[in-house]
Amino acid sequence: MSIQNIPLGDVLRFFNGKAPNATETGEFVVYGSNGTIGRSAEFNNENAVILGRVGAYCGSVEICHDKFWASDNTIVVKPVHGIDLRYLYYRLKSSPLRSYAGGAAQPLITHGILRSINVPFERDLHAQRRMAAILSAYDDLIENNRRRIQLLEQAARLLYKEWFVHLRFPGHEHV
Repeated sequence: MSIQNIPLGDVLRFFNGKAPNATETGEFVVYGSNGTIGRSAEFNNENAVILGRVGAYCGSVEICHDKFWASDNTIVVKPVHGIDLRYLYYRLKSSPLRSYAGGAAQPLITHGILRSINVPFERDLHAQRRMAAILSAYDDLIENNRRRIQLLEQAARLLYKEWFVHLRFPGHEHV
């Protein structure tokens, strides 16, 4: 492993988002600083990491491997050659980007601030991909368990309704 503290400006390219033409329908996801905020018929980026630029979600980190629209409250970052996109996502996700935000009333992070932040980066692309694959497997497991929890909660609500609202609990025929 060859981890080095590197300024983000050396390993990333930065792009501004633009005000979206968000609708309820559309082929492409629209990202704001707090994640998905709608859909759009157009896209302005693809395969990149999205950072929250302003407001309460300043410094938030999302990833999208498909085509998407990045709103004007975001900064889109793409790695230079030799940096894996998923590794970049996890590295930025674990960095305290919000702590670098300026602004008194409204937190704000800019390209200039981001370029100067030193972050430990693994330089070996193979090692980056291995780390990202491990973390991605855990994320998939967490998401799968969230879905299971939702299904179990729904089953519990239905069972409660059946037993205590409709009074069809086991043995209700004899009561």
